[in-house]
Amino acid sequence: MAGHFSAIGFDFLDQESFRAGLGQIVGEAVEVARAARSVHLQWLDASGASVAFHLDARSGELACVTPYFAPAEPTRWRARSSAPLDDAGCAHCGGAVCDLLGLDGALVTRAAVQWLCFQPYRGWLRSARVYALEVVGFAHQIHAFGDTDAFASSSSSEMSDLAGADAGRMAADAFIPVGILGAAADVSSAAVVRFAGRIRAAARLDNARSGGTFWRVRVDALPGPIDVVAAEHAVLGEPRTGGHARVDAWLVGRPVEPPPEPRRSLLQRLRGW
Repeated sequence: MAGHFSAIGFDFLDQESFRAGLGQIVGEAVEVARAARSVHLQWLDASGASVAFHLDARSGELACVTPYFAPAEPTRWRARSSAPLDDAGCAHCGGAVCDLLGLDGALVTRAAVQWLCFQPYRGWLRSARVYALEVVGFAHQIHAFGDTDAFASSSSSEMSDLAGADAGRMAADAFIPVGILGAAADVSSAAVVRFAGRIRAAARLDNARSGGTFWRVRVDALPGPIDVVAAEHAVLGEPRTGGHARVDAWLVGRPVEPPPEPRRSLLQRLRGW
């Protein structure tokens, strides 16, 4: 998880710097959601770099953190799901396997998405529903090309390195839900995808808090546009508007609809948690 923070400008060298860096910003985070046994805070930088802190509602102890990217105009996909996807190791790292829909409501593809704040939505996810999903890709790697032809003729379009994927080359608009093709050990692994698409916009951004720099690349993926954030070392080539990209990324999202109010017992209400 700590490695994903470099995609939003936090260059943590070890667990000590990870704890110290996040400790400096948790006091600036504001509450954004609450579940029966948890409270969820979010810190936001002017660049869009963001971190969610998941706390135990009773003790106030920090249980988990999730990096995010929250620009003024986020990218959204149309999603359909019918069950929560629990993580075996962490109550806060869950998500959902989503049918990703086109504007006409037809199925385009599927992928697992890890939720920014999972517990407030866990009960909500038990019902079949269609919803708008803000989604961000945390890039493990971005391969940038000048145009579609350059991508198609490159080794980056080959799929021989993907277990469970058909051999051959990727289409210019391919979307491969790598994480759900195999037996992923956790939701973070299940929510890994590989896709290719036209670069709609690209810019280097500065995390004002850390002083680090990162890329924001908006790509026209098969389910719809998606903002991808990446550490500079994870970008091969120069992303340019109108170019083409192949992206390997971890998907994190949140529904546009706010979570339902948690149900609390009388004892919880009397104690204020």
